[in-house]
Amino acid sequence: MRSAVRPGIILAVLALVAGCGVKSERDKIVNEYVAILEEIAATQDRITDQASAEKGIDEVEEHAKKVQELTKRLASLGKPSVAEKSKLAGYNQEIKGAAQRASKASKDLSARRARLELPPDVARRLVSAFHHYSLAENEFLNALTFPPQ
Repeated sequence: MRSAVRPGIILAVLALVAGCGVKSERDKIVNEYVAILEEIAATQDRITDQASAEKGIDEVEEHAKKVQELTKRLASLGKPSVAEKSKLAGYNQEIKGAAQRASKASKDLSARRARLELPPDVARRLVSAFHHYSLAENEFLNALTFPPQ
């Protein structure tokens, strides 16, 4: 009987340990969002002329769509468990670091924009793309911190 219990205990411990490394869907969504923030910063860093601004517009719009999709996925998860709520502090640290990098890249781009001499329509589209992204980002952050009831 003793030999039958030991493998059962070993399997239970292995299942518990294996389960600890598994990320929840909410974790995956937040990691994807942080990666998008990093990509937004990189996109802003690459904008140095009209051609890169036009490419940047497309990239920012694509990132806005991705964030909107993440928001839908996050909302579909419903109310977070107590354990998931406790992870919010960790999420905040990850998000804050990436957001600071994106904010610095945004300030740098703003400083460069006057020297870029973009045609008015390109400049307007660039501002519009970042505005669209900002709205999507706000919806995501609201869904993350204030999930649907």
